[in-house]
Amino acid sequence: MSIIRAVILTKSNMFGNFCVAGIDVSTGQWVRFVANQKGDPLTREHLRLQDGGECEPLDVVDVGVSRHVPARHHTENYLIRPRLPWVKIAQWRMGDVLDLHPVETHRFLYGDFRPYLEEPFLSKLNFNYSLILIQVRNLAIEYERNAQGEVKPKASFSYNRESYRWIRVTDPFYAPDEEGDAGEGIAIGDAYLVVSLPQDSYHGKYYKLIAKIFPIDPF
Repeated sequence: MSIIRAVILTKSNMFGNFCVAGIDVSTGQWVRFVANQKGDPLTREHLRLQDGGECEPLDVVDVGVSRHVPARHHTENYLIRPRLPWVKIAQWRMGDVLDLHPVETHRFLYGDFRPYLEEPFLSKLNFNYSLILIQVRNLAIEYERNAQGEVKPKASFSYNRESYRWIRVTDPFYAPDEEGDAGEGIAIGDAYLVVSLPQDSYHGKYYKLIAKIFPIDPF
């Protein structure tokens, strides 16, 4: 067993549980904490802190892990010790995170500007990562009702001179309320985004997911 001290950047919705990832404070590299060898997300109980609280984004925590369990492009996965409480060391600001891990520059988000990748294209690209931290402009959230009647938040923004639309948002802060009422869309402007690529496809498509939004205060 070892301990990873990480600043947590995501606690995003994933099949009723949480995709939790951040930056290893000692290396500046991405880590994702998973519940088992398959890479399943964490439950709320996994996120209990030693002091009885619950881990939140920008917390710096010590997490007990048993081993590195990379799976395809999810090279960042680490298997947690589920019975070992996490210990909160500090709470950072976004500026502290950027000192450790500056925003990344990519030509496109995972190969192109579409909302998803299809299996043949993903295999061709052969990614060795699934998490990125970027800075975008003109970020806006819109709410779309799907064929099942569910309301889902989608994002549009500009990144590296390209326009992106209908990128799925799994940051729970922007989820509709329990009645499915999302209200009007939200214009955010400049922001830092944590964008993730899921491990598994949905009907042959790997949807790009905005796991966390950190708005940039213009003042």
